[in-house]
Amino acid sequence: MSSLQMHLFAMAEAGAARRLEVAAVPQLLQEKTPFWLDLEGPPHEGIPLLAQHFPFHPLALEDCEHNNTQPKLEEYPDHLFLLLHALNFNVERYILDHLGIGVFLGASYVVTVHDQPMRSVTAVRDVLDKGGKLLSLGVDRVAHAIIDRFVDHYFEAIDAIDERLEELEQAIFSNQTEGILQPVFDSKKQLLAMRRMVAPQREMLSLLMSHDFPFIQASSLPYFRDILDHIYRISERIEMNRDLLTGALEIHLTQLSNRLGAVMKTLSVIATIMLPLTFITGVFGMNFKFIPGLEWPASFWVLLGFMATLSGVLLYIFGRKKWM
Repeated sequence: MSSLQMHLFAMAEAGAARRLEVAAVPQLLQEKTPFWLDLEGPPHEGIPLLAQHFPFHPLALEDCEHNNTQPKLEEYPDHLFLLLHALNFNVERYILDHLGIGVFLGASYVVTVHDQPMRSVTAVRDVLDKGGKLLSLGVDRVAHAIIDRFVDHYFEAIDAIDERLEELEQAIFSNQTEGILQPVFDSKKQLLAMRRMVAPQREMLSLLMSHDFPFIQASSLPYFRDILDHIYRISERIEMNRDLLTGALEIHLTQLSNRLGAVMKTLSVIATIMLPLTFITGVFGMNFKFIPGLEWPASFWVLLGFMATLSGVLLYIFGRKKWM
């Protein structure tokens, strides 16, 4: 049994959207009625349908089947193809997953292909189910609504990383450094993964703004520009958090170095004090028959007193020089 779910919305006469069966796609294409077709599930199950009814380029269909590639924007004679990545951030497990989605934008249609459920797509479907008039504004506005929602979800991920970063900073400055390296490197890994996804999409949206694509209305450009502004803000926060995380890691390593230095200083003082004492006991412990002072009854206590006085003098000198 196929696990592919297909959702088709077409614009009705009043401008509101209505659900139709996928079998209505050829008629909608012929009549040039604005519609949105969403395929959710294994891409290889839906690609034959797309290849049958749409003039999609085979390379674009192949990218949909392998949607873990880099985000891209491709222009073809009959359509525009965008490959984007949404984020799924599991706060409890602190795992960041990316969900690929292919968007085909034509003169009267928008087709989305994704292998897993996406909150942004579900939210737009709910809007159309409730009589939303997005399709009456243009099919590019449907694409905008989907992209805008999953870009907004980027803020949830970056906010979660912000909270983790604050916790790490508090732990570092309160000297609670036990087991802190693993979450620091986990956070750096998540920020790097976000950067790899956000940077290409920022460039792609910049390209979308700087070129006159026939399938993007001039009236829709301000809305896409707003998404681009969000992407820039997210990029800035990623870079800021990377700098803060690097600084926190440097502070942590400096604290460890200072702590190690203090321990080594204490051990060096102890070793310096013990060195002359060891020398004295070594000299008087040599296995010779005649050593001056050995026959003197008070020699042992005199030697102990001398060693104690020497230790005190060394401690005084180290204290005056602030070596301890």
